[in-house]
Amino acid sequence: MKQAIQCISAVAQLTFLDGLRKQTLLGLIVLALLLECSGIFFMDFFGHDIGRASSDFLLSVIWLAGLVFLFFHAVQTIALSEERKSIYMILSRPISRSQYVLGTFIGLASLLLILQASLGVVAWFSLLWIKTQLDVQYFAVFNHGYFVLSLFGLMLMQCCVLAIIMLFCGMLRGSFLVLMMSIAYYFICSSIPVVLEAVKQQISSVQEGDNFYYLLQGLALIFPDFSRLDFKDAILEMNPSLVAVDTVSAFVLSALYLVIVLTCACYLYSRRDL
Repeated sequence: MKQAIQCISAVAQLTFLDGLRKQTLLGLIVLALLLECSGIFFMDFFGHDIGRASSDFLLSVIWLAGLVFLFFHAVQTIALSEERKSIYMILSRPISRSQYVLGTFIGLASLLLILQASLGVVAWFSLLWIKTQLDVQYFAVFNHGYFVLSLFGLMLMQCCVLAIIMLFCGMLRGSFLVLMMSIAYYFICSSIPVVLEAVKQQISSVQEGDNFYYLLQGLALIFPDFSRLDFKDAILEMNPSLVAVDTVSAFVLSALYLVIVLTCACYLYSRRDL
């Protein structure tokens, strides 16, 4: 067990240092800061709801920076390791394929969490500064705890997407194909809840023979609804209507989904012919 942990940490450290060497975090942080600075000039157009607009905009920038990291840096790092044959140099050491998968995931997840945490701190100070510049009627409430909760939800959601990218890299060959599949997966996850809600409105009562509805529910198990981890609406509410049980269950189910996907990725890597 100790040797396995050392091997995983070694691969994670290599992946982490490679991301720092490529200055991926620095570039994304600079891009996000430029977007946030440019957005401040348009805040006067939102009138009395400037607090909510500012909060949504800053969290959207964090979300966008995370997606750019996942779909470009993470996909390139994982998929090109096979195309450039660097995976053979790693696996020529006494490191198993499962250790390689877990180590690569931990290294990329560490980079992602540092990126999100850095931008989250900037967004927190930005919201505090905006609140001090406005009257109370324009920005009445700022719940710090729910802001941190929203940031953690965003991190967990994108860690699940990173695990899916690892899974696709174990199934497919080629970085472009993995990128297309990952983007398609994310759009399907965002679309299924909308389709389910539309189906619920069209039918008065769900019958046992309604195969389409149950098919969508089955697909929701494979393509989870990440909007359950979105708590940004509670940041500016005086008395948020969030239920503690639903919030905890959303995090627990997402963490369980993450573990299952990583387990499947380890299995696929152990079975495939590199």
